[in-house]
Amino acid sequence: MNYLKYRSAFRFYYKDNKMFFVSHNQKFTIKIDEEEYVKIHRMLGVFADGLEEKQAYEAYPQYKKIIDFLRKIGMIYSIDLALLRKHQDKLYYPIIETQSNSITDDLSVIEACTVEIREDFLAATEIANLCAMNDVSYRLLKHSEEDLVVSINNSRIKVINNFLNANNEIIIAPKEKSKLLYMREKSVSRDKITPKLLSKFNFYSLIEAIILREEESVFLINDELEVKKKKWFNLNSFNTKEQLTEELSDSDSIKSLNALEIFLDTYCSRIQSFNGNPEYGIYNQLPLQVFTIQYYSTDNKLVNMYLADLNYERLSKYVTEVVFAEVLRESYGNHYTILQNEKIIHDTVNSYTNTVVKKVELEELEEFETIQELLAERNIAVYTSIELQDDGKYRIRITDQQLDKVYQYKIPIYQLEYIPGVIYTFISSIENGIELEKAGFFELELINQRRLNGNYGSAEHNVNVLNRNNISWNHTNISSILKEIGFAYNVWEMRA
Repeated sequence: MNYLKYRSAFRFYYKDNKMFFVSHNQKFTIKIDEEEYVKIHRMLGVFADGLEEKQAYEAYPQYKKIIDFLRKIGMIYSIDLALLRKHQDKLYYPIIETQSNSITDDLSVIEACTVEIREDFLAATEIANLCAMNDVSYRLLKHSEEDLVVSINNSRIKVINNFLNANNEIIIAPKEKSKLLYMREKSVSRDKITPKLLSKFNFYSLIEAIILREEESVFLINDELEVKKKKWFNLNSFNTKEQLTEELSDSDSIKSLNALEIFLDTYCSRIQSFNGNPEYGIYNQLPLQVFTIQYYSTDNKLVNMYLADLNYERLSKYVTEVVFAEVLRESYGNHYTILQNEKIIHDTVNSYTNTVVKKVELEELEEFETIQELLAERNIAVYTSIELQDDGKYRIRITDQQLDKVYQYKIPIYQLEYIPGVIYTFISSIENGIELEKAGFFELELINQRRLNGNYGSAEHNVNVLNRNNISWNHTNISSILKEIGFAYNVWEMRA
């Protein structure tokens, strides 16, 4: 006997003669008056407890089309009565009912799986008790690399691991420890959380990992035991027929930066946060505003990248057009390019050995006087060298005349407009006691300052990407994600 049951993942409400049905990724409406809405509301209350399928259609013949529609979109689902009675009182059932794409199939997986628990895991006993109470098969292991392993017929399908990250947050992640080395700082201890509470988070994570095998979630728990849930992100690239010259709608720099912030708040990746370093709140940010990026490098070190500018909108644009691609390269190891329509905005194939074709004097910058005033106010004596290379990028070097040291900015850039921000970053880092390496500079042992004759030409760089030779272009999944939330650029992987 099949029962029809209302799926609690959906919510509904009435507005402007319409009934809205909303889930985390769907939204539907039907036109009805308020009186009909009240009747449908009552009917769904009955379906919340479950109703035999034939009886449901007999009890509400006038709403047959609506019931069929709600079944089609998944708001009402069909389940065998015996299966419902067997599982509906278990702790895992609300999780499955809320998030599963196929409730019957996932209940079968729960019945077939075995949870292997590492004996010396902090919450091992408590998780074993939860499994026993909910008729989930389990066994304790004396030796295991992972905290929890879910297997079916001795074949591993999921793992769960717990640890503290660099921010002292508890991380519960459905990944092998070998894939978590970059963010794993130390083990979770009793002085951080009780085993009983930790077991509840792990049991939830365990069930969710079993049923959401494609979209994996990570739980972050801070010192106040506030819980944040993020999606696990792997940066992937793939061949596609999508044109590199795809037209994108214009977007202001703040909107694109907001898209990156939404991504960081939604996904757990090697890029951790913006302005998330503990020292951020004590920086002097007048008049130079500071922006920091926290990410794990390819050698699994937590890096705090420091930027500053007098103009926050330009700083936001610089982060989205230039720095973001550089952070991807340093985090994931491949080369990336930022594209907008037919124009290469930035690529990470950085060379410091290209031929210098022109010299740009600092006096040519519109903000020359402002830069000089800031240097004088802070008693900083520097000489700035700006050189245009034959690849269209500017190379910036700053000589600290007091220390007799020369520093080169590690990112050659196409746009002249960002050079004042590079100089402001140098000034701000000295003012706030930041290591210049964290601000993007490295010291040169030997420098040959070249002064070239000739007038400076236009710095505007406009390359049709289809004319780039010997480059393999691959689409990235992060580009698709960002485009959905307002990022005004494409992110492509480059391979020579």
